[in-house]
Amino acid sequence: MFGPNERSVSRIAVIKQLLCDRNFSSIHINCLCCLLQIGVQGLQSLLELAAKDMNGLSTYILVNLIQVRSIQRVILVPSILSQLNNQVGSSMSKLENLAMLNRLGRLVWEAGGLPILVKLIEEGNVDR
Repeated sequence: MFGPNERSVSRIAVIKQLLCDRNFSSIHINCLCCLLQIGVQGLQSLLELAAKDMNGLSTYILVNLIQVRSIQRVILVPSILSQLNNQVGSSMSKLENLAMLNRLGRLVWEAGGLPILVKLIEEGNVDR
């Protein structure tokens, strides 16, 4: 049933209802995982719920999404790299961005961030 197929996509509405119902809070993480396993349609549904903030779910959804490795690689790391690459001014904010990237480890390489880091070191904008 899991994965992007016709049967699981047709069940998105039911899973969303379970996720929105406070009486089923014990299975919210399972519903979130099911929607992620469905693929793009499931992720879109999660983002719609987060945007509507139904029953205060937006924080819950976003906190759990940020822990997903693919979300970190595709969204978080490029965002931090972009801020780091385009920053002019405060060396403290550059160091903060570098510290965030340091905690993400291999994801920086997977997201294609090494050229930006090498450029920063070569230019001498940050300490090695």
